[in-house]
Amino acid sequence: MNYWITTQWPYPESFAQWAANCGVYLQDGREHVAASMRPGDLVFRYESKTGPNGNDGRMGIVAIMEVTDRPKDMGNPAPVGYANGSERWWRYKANAACKDADGFVSRADLNTILGYVADNKLRGFGDDHSGLKRIDKSTYDKIYAAFKNSDV
Repeated sequence: MNYWITTQWPYPESFAQWAANCGVYLQDGREHVAASMRPGDLVFRYESKTGPNGNDGRMGIVAIMEVTDRPKDMGNPAPVGYANGSERWWRYKANAACKDADGFVSRADLNTILGYVADNKLRGFGDDHSGLKRIDKSTYDKIYAAFKNSDV
């Protein structure tokens, strides 16, 4: 089993709609970062403060997902455009089930666990700036403990 953190923008709809589309998304050219991702892997979902469409987020770990299949090409033919003028080609997705959303780890606490400075913005986070980072079991356990011990 592998353990991961993925960074995602705030979902523009309700949490229930996000949970129905739960997964790990990768841009074209970054799929190699998830080469070792397998069903059963556990992934923390970090939600940023804002997204390119102006949605507000919680700026921390908001859920734990379990990967249900390997990353696949979604068949998106072109990049997606956003309200702020940026474009991203979200070409690959590993489907996942939302396992737990009854906790929270702030960005500052997550940074401390990861050994980063507390105010690190996590921009360009992950391997090859993919928004996805594999972590070891010990790090997973520390984040999990903070998630479960939160007052959310």
